[in-house]
Amino acid sequence: MTFPDGRILRTTKTRHPRGFMQGRYLGSQRDVEAADKPFEFFMNRFRLLEAAPRVEFIAYTGLCEDVIRPQLDEAIAQGYSPNVRITGR
Repeated sequence: MTFPDGRILRTTKTRHPRGFMQGRYLGSQRDVEAADKPFEFFMNRFRLLEAAPRVEFIAYTGLCEDVIRPQLDEAIAQGYSPNVRITGR
């Protein structure tokens, strides 16, 4: 969950049925550190199988594109496409 102040909260669900049956649906929650925000953003964004506009990265992480530019350039140089194809992943 992303808050207006830029804070990102990561949650996990209870995994064991016993905890779920006892009403403990939330397993844990923690704030995402700034260094982990790019990974968190892309992990969630790529599930949608559509383009991830730069403005969304900036808006949701509070980080500038320069933080991820070297990794994006390397991925493109290795042949990974920044576009999603009809066949999906």
